[in-house]
Order: sequence, then C-alpha cells, then structure tokens
Amino acid sequence: MIKPPSPKEELEYSKVLRNRIKEQEEEIKKDSMRDIEQGEQTLITHYVFQKGDAEQQKILRTNLGKKLSNEEKETLRKVLQNSGALDFATREINHAFAEARTALMHAPFHDDIKQEWETLIALLESRRV
Repeated sequence: MIKPPSPKEELEYSKVLRNRIKEQEEEIKKDSMRDIEQGEQTLITHYVFQKGDAEQQKILRTNLGKKLSNEEKETLRKVLQNSGALDFATREINHAFAEARTALMHAPFHDDIKQEWETLIALLESRRV
C-alpha cells in the first residue's frame, strides 16, 4: 500500500508547483498562438472545428501548424472570439477552478496546506492569457 504524503511533503510539493508555474508565466504570455502554430488540438480549436461556421473552420485549418504572421494571428483571434470558443473555454476553466476549490475544501489537509493549494489555484487563474 502506498503511504500518503505527510503534511510537510504536501506543502513542499505545492510550493514546487507554484514556482514552476511562475517560471513558465513569461514564456506563456509571449505568444498566445503558440499551440496553433505547433498544430496542437486544444479545447479551443476543437470547439471551432465542432461549432464554428465553415469560414471559421477553414481559417483555422489553413493556419494550424504553421508560423503565423501578425495579421494571421489577429484574424485567428477574431475567429476564436466570434466562434464562441473563447467564451466556452472561459466557462470550462471557471468550472474546473470551482471544482478544484470544492475538492480542496473537503480534502483532509491541514489549513496551512489548504492555503498553499488555494494560492496555487489563484496563481493558475491569474496566468490566463
């Protein structure tokens, strides 16, 4: 049987995660179109392919997996906004954060550990691009 982590180990783990997120923040903020340029399917691109109109899907398909000019990035931002993909993703993310907080509230952790995890959740929420 696997032994659960001690409160000290839980606290240390959450601090390590928080530091990793802070280190990645600047890189993430540099280019919000990185996933599209890398051809990655995300919640947002999936939404456009499922719910976007034919023109929105064509624009995304044409630009997925290629280096984008500033003009192409702006066009894609409009596609993501106008298709409803960004609003959908925001709702899904907010729901996930609410579920995380509910789970944390009921977790058998000490208050200082719960506070550290709450700080981590808040950090994740603030880093949205």
